This record gives sequence, C-alpha cells and structure tokens, in this order.
Amino acid sequence: MPVDSDVPLYSVAGMDHRATAPSTKHCRELSQSMKLLLLVLFATTSALAQTKTLFYMTDHPDSVRDFIEHQAKIDIIVPTWYSVDPTGLVYGEPDPTVMRAVKQRHISLFPIVAIFDKTGVHTLLTSDRAQMAMIGSLISHAGVYL
Repeated sequence: MPVDSDVPLYSVAGMDHRATAPSTKHCRELSQSMKLLLLVLFATTSALAQTKTLFYMTDHPDSVRDFIEHQAKIDIIVPTWYSVDPTGLVYGEPDPTVMRAVKQRHISLFPIVAIFDKTGVHTLLTSDRAQMAMIGSLISHAGVYL
C-alpha cells in the first residue's frame, strides 16, 4: 500500500514523521552498526565464559598422584570415593592428601556415590527406608569432611 507523503505516519513531540524508505547508505551504516554490536556481544560473552577443567579421580594410587601433580590446572574434581549398599549405607572416605589440596586451592568437589549391583540398585530405588538412610549417611559424611 503506497504511503501518501503529505500524511504523517505518526507524530512525536509535535513533529510529524512520514514513512520513507531507508537509503542504501543508511542500510549499510545500520548493517555495520549491527555487525559491531554483535561482535561486542560475542566478545563479551566469550570473555565472561570460562572453561573449567574437570578431573575424574578413581581410587587407584596413580589417579591420586596425577591429581596432586596437576592440581593447579584443575577446577573441579569428581572422585569415586563412596559406594552405597542396597540398604542405603554409604561407605568410603576421601583421600586426606587430596582433601588438603582441594581446600587449599578451593577446587570444587563433586564425589560420585556408586552402586554396581543391579538388584541392589532396584532395592535402593524402591525402598523409602533405604533412600532415607542413604540421604542421612550422605549428610553425615558431608558434615565430617566439609
């Protein structure tokens, strides 16, 4: 639908604004501005995003040695210190050398609680009593080591 150039499209602060097609120059300037804005946004996002280094630690002595050797490069440690039985009893304990390094360097710690018995997993997941026991045991361990 053509726009009559004598009829204001809208009025702001007493000034009439007419519909006009943007010039090619205006489009290029806008395009350059958009590119610059997008570049700044991506650069800012990239600068704020930090890569985290995760170390998955088994209970093997070589794993502990590797952690100690590379601890300055590690942001998150995921050790396999704990297991749980079908009744909800959590057992295992952290390595004291690793815990000292974790606390000293403020490394995030996300221990894994494992159960490898398929029947035991079913028992644990279908028993409210076993689940409550596991939760209580986890809270107890957290209180001791944190």
